[in-house]
Amino acid sequence: MAGKQTPFLLSILFLYLLFFLATPRTQSGIVAVSFVFFFLAAVLFSWGKKDAMSPDLLGILPKKGQSFSSLVALGILFAFFCAIAAEALSLVLYALGLLDSQLVTDKMATFSLPILIFASTLAPLSEEMLFRGAIFGKLTEFSLRGASRQARAAHLPFIAAAAFSSSLFAFMHASYGSVAQIIVAFAIGALLCLSARLSNSLIPAIVAHSCFNIAAIIFTVFLG
Repeated sequence: MAGKQTPFLLSILFLYLLFFLATPRTQSGIVAVSFVFFFLAAVLFSWGKKDAMSPDLLGILPKKGQSFSSLVALGILFAFFCAIAAEALSLVLYALGLLDSQLVTDKMATFSLPILIFASTLAPLSEEMLFRGAIFGKLTEFSLRGASRQARAAHLPFIAAAAFSSSLFAFMHASYGSVAQIIVAFAIGALLCLSARLSNSLIPAIVAHSCFNIAAIIFTVFLG
């Protein structure tokens, strides 16, 4: 690894190790899965690139000409969009008799403090790197290569990549046993794909994901 890559990677590895050791054994699998996501994202990002593991190639630093503060502000805005979408879908599911979000509340209530902190920090980072960065980004690039002018004009490559990425993201949340959680996760995943597409950066998606998780934890665990 190049010298400039090593401190970044070591700091990430140290944080994962710290959370893994601080987490009860029954919940340490959450940290392990997140680390696998980070590793897979790093591999996919680095595929065919010379400076493989540099943070900027992982999509977590502003690109040339981008304003970090503007990207963060966009992320906060998308966090509100995600919250609105989640609330709207919850109302629809409630009307249909399909709202089973209590399953999510009950499971979150069992999480230790280290896991709650982890869910607001490293988990959004690794998940956005994998689902919005590596999977959505690579699929969009691949789809655009063979897309017709009409398909490009209709944004079909973007829609297909976002649908696939969001489906995987929603499936990841099936462990809660909640149908509502899967549907809401798909919608949020699609919104985060849109934020990545509009900004050409993962920073808004990471910020939005983190803010959404923090709000969910506060209202579900501490104020619920």
